[in-house]
Amino acid sequence: TSSHSCKDGCKRVEYLESTGTQWIDTGYKPNTNTRTVGRCYFSSWISSNADYVFGVFKSPNNYGFNVGSARQYFNVPWGSNSGMPLIGLIPQLNTDYEFDISKTGYLINRQSYGAISSEGVNSTRNMYLFWSNGTSASGMNGRIYYCKIYDNGIIVRDFIPVLSPQIGEEERKACMFDNVSKKLFCNAGSGTFKTNLNVSN
Repeated sequence: TSSHSCKDGCKRVEYLESTGTQWIDTGYKPNTNTRTVGRCYFSSWISSNADYVFGVFKSPNNYGFNVGSARQYFNVPWGSNSGMPLIGLIPQLNTDYEFDISKTGYLINRQSYGAISSEGVNSTRNMYLFWSNGTSASGMNGRIYYCKIYDNGIIVRDFIPVLSPQIGEEERKACMFDNVSKKLFCNAGSGTFKTNLNVSN
């Protein structure tokens, strides 16, 4: 997180885009009652294994959303289950995907693709955006337009992409602003997020 908040004057942007080395530490540990809703876009494939939109991957407490090996399916790691392919939906580049992932099932672009295994999640690690925190960590080259995280029906993170405040000589940073905690969550990796605006704007 950042020491600043948007009360100092953030600038709203359309999305954050990672090149594969930038990610956001949400500060939230997912559990069986976690639900994650958002919108993403893949610019290119970077991993031979999995390109993660978000996740924690350390068995037996896996939770996340990624494009699986050979880009043939979307994958939803859940508990000790290695994941469930979404049959009939082959991931495409340069395409927006709205996702809604919870124990009751998973929806892509408002279409249901089945129920999640009953195996639970009780993670001791924070969930990352644009990356998977854990033993099979991998990132994505693509965008996240927004992301909401719910815990047992209560919203705990409401991320929107922004440029951090211009304070003194400090350069603006591309970050996620959480409407729940009113805090900025900035890059925990290396390099710099891209946005639809120049960071200097």
